Amino acid sequence: MRADERARAERIERDPRTAEQYASDVLVELLRLGHTADPQLLGGDEPPAVRVLVTGADLASGRGFAQIEGQTAPVSTATAERLVCSSGQQVIVFDPDGRPLDVGRASRLFTRRQRRALHARDGGCMFPGCERPPSWTEAHHIRHWVRDRGGSDIDDGILLCRHHHRLVHDQGWEFQRAMDENGIRYELIPPTSIDAAQQPIALRTRSAAYRRLQERAVGSPAAP
Repeated sequence: MRADERARAERIERDPRTAEQYASDVLVELLRLGHTADPQLLGGDEPPAVRVLVTGADLASGRGFAQIEGQTAPVSTATAERLVCSSGQQVIVFDPDGRPLDVGRASRLFTRRQRRALHARDGGCMFPGCERPPSWTEAHHIRHWVRDRGGSDIDDGILLCRHHHRLVHDQGWEFQRAMDENGIRYELIPPTSIDAAQQPIALRTRSAAYRRLQERAVGSPAAP
């Protein structure tokens, strides 16, 4: 077995998901990619959607719970935050008596052009050790749309596969942006349950072309 094949096998062995969870994630990704590849095959003006209802106060505080429309079992506000991050939100305003007053416009997502730029910059899922390509990723807001009032700007976006996007929201991982001689760089901050000191983890783009661009900018070879 070649060294790269052995390393890949070891990463799969360390994956915390069960075989059933892994297979489920693969199936969901295949369905999502199939729709994204040719949305004209689906009827209607919008992609299929599942409505998740949550109060603005619960979403901003991270406490309470959210509700999937038509289901009785609650889901976490972390799940709602992740769906806002990847699918957007639509604010509905109620008056003190519970009457709907205004159904606002859906919040802006990363556009197709912005996602292409993120694909070129990140080269795939940016979570350490992940090999998912750009086509298997979602654009994560490093400054959360609701909690941090973040925007859909390329500098505040980072690519994560669905598994790591869910893990980041559910476990409380955070990202931060910094500058060095190579330009903008990103660091991953683990939750205290993983690292009590929350030592930042430097992230490295998987795009060889982008690393080459950084190399030319600083006049010294970039790491392969």
